[in-house]
Amino acid sequence: CFEVYYDGGVKKMRPINNFKEYAAIRNSTKNRRNTKLAREGNDEAKRHMVQFCYSCLPNDDGTLKGTKRMSNSVGMDIDFTKDMPKKEFEAAFEIMKDNILDKAQQLRLLMLERSATKGLHLVFERHPELTQEENLEWAQKLLGVEFDKGAKDITRVFFTPTADPKDLFFCKDELFINKEVETAANPPAVGADPCVRPTTVGRTES
Repeated sequence: CFEVYYDGGVKKMRPINNFKEYAAIRNSTKNRRNTKLAREGNDEAKRHMVQFCYSCLPNDDGTLKGTKRMSNSVGMDIDFTKDMPKKEFEAAFEIMKDNILDKAQQLRLLMLERSATKGLHLVFERHPELTQEENLEWAQKLLGVEFDKGAKDITRVFFTPTADPKDLFFCKDELFINKEVETAANPPAVGADPCVRPTTVGRTES
């Protein structure tokens, strides 16, 4: 779980270490206001909601763009038809939410939330032997729903609402491990843990 922020107009990332820190960022006064406005159709407010990335680690200089470092988790975006009638959407949303929660153990779910508008974001543990797109296809098959094909890159960021129960439905502490997964294209450093590698970019004492 990495917060995405701008430094001189460049997107950078910093790791979030625990749920308390995560919830505080999501529940800031500014993000509460922008979440409310985004839900009312304000696209500018949506662009100013807090952003998180779950599928990659930053480059050595902390930047997001172009990184190839896959994290131990995968972020997935599920959208609903934008012009779906309200009652139909609410019913479909609840069915999909309950389906994901029912399969949390099988999915190895780490986080589930409502998106900025009509949709769901979820994060699950990565299968390191699969590519990013293959991981998403695996989850898609398990859940019986298509993932957003425009959100299959590991650098995909998620505009994030509050941490209130109506927005954040599920969150495990394992979301904040923030380690790099070993793959064939990304072998472990000499002397490193054979499965995962930690990141220290932006990490605080806590």
